[in-house]
Amino acid sequence: MSILLIFIAGVSITNLLVNSVILNWPRDWITSKSEFLNNLFSCMMCLGFWVGLSLGIYNSLDFFNLVVVSTGTSLFSFTYGKIIDYLDADILFKQSYLINNEETVDNNEEINKNS
Repeated sequence: MSILLIFIAGVSITNLLVNSVILNWPRDWITSKSEFLNNLFSCMMCLGFWVGLSLGIYNSLDFFNLVVVSTGTSLFSFTYGKIIDYLDADILFKQSYLINNEETVDNNEEINKNS
């Protein structure tokens, strides 16, 4: 398997383990067992390293490529997580702006009707 495919698979698996709603119950059970696991499963970069290392070992990579895959998966997972966090925050900001703006318009229409 090429290193690029391992990166993509690693980031996907990391995102699934850290953010997926489907895995809420198993993730909550695992993270309740120790503080270390709680920290590991809440960090895209940390878990990305271990996922990349596991995928590298599974694909029988040599030492250099194993280091490249584990650190690269960690970096790509971190970057992906930050992009998703930014987009989520941007969407939430726009939604709250639209909701607040609609409330302001509704209040202004009520004031105009009462005047």
